[in-house]
Order: sequence, then structure tokens, then C-alpha cells
Amino acid sequence: MGSLKQLGAVLKRERLKRGWTQDAMAAYSRTLGEDVALVQPTIQRYEAAIVTTAQLDMVVKMCRVLGVPLVDVLREAGFTDDIQREPEPLSDVHEYLAKHPEVLQMLRAAAQSEQTR
Repeated sequence: MGSLKQLGAVLKRERLKRGWTQDAMAAYSRTLGEDVALVQPTIQRYEAAIVTTAQLDMVVKMCRVLGVPLVDVLREAGFTDDIQREPEPLSDVHEYLAKHPEVLQMLRAAAQSEQTR
């Protein structure tokens, strides 16, 4: 089962693949529009797993900025091996969750597990 620490490591690895600092990623996100804009402290908290609950909409934003499919990031972070990659990235989180409610359940379980440590 995945963890917030694994999720943070995947997000960081994807950012570093692009040669970006956290500040550079935040700056690039602002060029994509207000609905995707990130700030450096948020990126840092997710990468370091200093969040108690991963908000799926924030993870979706980070994936959009990094140009990687959400399902690939979740799979790499160990949240599920059962998700089949969608033919095209889904832009609507609610639509994605309607198709894959197990993902939200796994994120909640991972966050709860992290809180009890």
C-alpha cells in the first residue's frame, strides 16, 4: 500500500527530471493559469510528506504542472496496481474519482496510517 512519503518521493523525482527547483516549478505553474498555480511551501510539504492528508486536487495540480498522468504517479507511489491507465488524462477530479473510488479510499487510508505513526 502506498504512503504519503512515497507519493512525495515520486513528485520530487518528476520535478527533478525536469531540472526544476521548487521555486521554478511554482513559477511555471503560475503561467498555466490560476486554477493550477502552486506555491513553493506547498510543493515542499508534499515532497517531504509533511501533510497529514494528501488532497487529491493538489496532487492533480502537481501532476498537471509536471505533465505526468495522475494514475502513473499514484501507481508509482504504490497506491494501486489495479488502476488501468486512461487513454487521455482526465481533467476533472470528480469524474476520475467516480471511475476509481478506490483511489480516494487508499489516499485516506495512507493519510490515516501516517497520522498514527
